[in-house]
Amino acid sequence: MPSTSQIRNFNLKVIFLIHFCFIALSLMGYWATNAYFFYNAILILLLIWSIHHDQLQEPLQLAIVVNGCSIILDVLLLVMSFPNSHEARERFSVAMCILHMIVRPFSTFLLIRDLETRSAGAGDNF
Repeated sequence: MPSTSQIRNFNLKVIFLIHFCFIALSLMGYWATNAYFFYNAILILLLIWSIHHDQLQEPLQLAIVVNGCSIILDVLLLVMSFPNSHEARERFSVAMCILHMIVRPFSTFLLIRDLETRSAGAGDNF
């Protein structure tokens, strides 16, 4: 099995999998609106685009912006759509959304570091 340094875009792939799992678990409840699915689907698509085109900076820049904005959108969604139900499914879904919101700043930081690496390789800054 190859080491992590030999896997191309390893950090992006880990970030993608973490966000994918949290999004899937957060959407299990009925409280989450289509807006939550929409902006998270855009993030997932941007991460896939960044993994596929590992020399381009634009998809990674957009992923950073969307991930940063998603923190604010998550707070708004939780404030406006917090479930009244005490079902385990709803509580678990909200807990996953809150954990996802806590993870977002760290993944944004890792995305910024990856963008800096790409910028150094390309020789220009955004």
